[in-house]
Parts: sequence; C-alpha cells; structure tokens
Amino acid sequence: MNMDSMPFEPPSKSQKKRDMLGLQAIGAALVALNDATLKTFDLPEELSAAIQEMRRTRGHEGKRRQMQYIGRIMRQVDSASIAAKLEQVNQPATREVAQLHHAERWRERLMKDPRAFTALEALRPQADLTAIQQLVHDARDEAAKKRPPKAFRELFRALSAWLSEKNRESSTNE
Repeated sequence: MNMDSMPFEPPSKSQKKRDMLGLQAIGAALVALNDATLKTFDLPEELSAAIQEMRRTRGHEGKRRQMQYIGRIMRQVDSASIAAKLEQVNQPATREVAQLHHAERWRERLMKDPRAFTALEALRPQADLTAIQQLVHDARDEAAKKRPPKAFRELFRALSAWLSEKNRESSTNE
C-alpha cells in the first residue's frame, strides 16, 4: 500500500494527553527556575505572566488549574526550543551531581580497600596525593574509634576537588 494513499489518522486521545502532560512538565521546569535564568529564555508575555501567577498561587487546586493553563499556552509556543534551552541550563548541575557521586564512590572504595589508593594514583601519577592518603588513614581511625566523621567529610571534599581538577586538566588537554 502506498503511503500517499493511506488515510490521515489524527493523534489518539491518549497521545494528546501525553503531549499535554509533557508540555506541562516543561512549564513546571520553567516555574522552578529562578527569575534571572527565566529571563534568558525570552518567553512570550502571556507565558511569563502565567508562570509568575503560578508562583503566587498557594492552593492545590489553583496550582493544578494554573499548570493546565501553562500547558495550554505552551501549545502555542516553540516548546522544542524551550526544552532544548532547559536541557542546557540543567546540564552543568547534572555534571556536578555525577562528579559528587564519583567522589563518593572513590571515598567508599578507599575506606574499604587499602589497595584502592594505587588505582587512584594511576589516574594521575604526577599528582601529590599525600593529603588524601593521610585523610584516608584518619577517616579509618575515626571509624574504628567511633568518633565524629570530620576526616571522613574532609576526605570527600579533597576527593571532589582532586577529581574536578583532574577533569579540568583532561578537558584542556583534548
């Protein structure tokens, strides 16, 4: 059967609802942004006003209706470009969270396995890791003596800084 001769089928009711909920989700993400970031989006006046009204609304039912209204306005704007810009805005935060999780995994690994330090050294052989090695030792000592986790927290901060420095070096070398 030829594609040209196939009858056009409008989107199903379920698909329309999924599309509408997707637009509402983009609207909710816009509502969650701070004012300075929101201004960079260059939104239509009606949408900006609806977002400001949503921020002022307190009741549950009022918020629900206002989100529906924002979704209805979103049908008339270029939601794809707004979604792309939202992705750009959220990308650094996602990268930062991933880096913090990476530091957390390294801290847990260093606390459990004494051989893990050689693997950490292998990432950047030229780096001085004596401070991190001392913090690992102190954190293990704290855990054994059931003291407050001061060195444990310091180890996390040091690993985060070290890994972010490592990432900056690798991105400048590319």
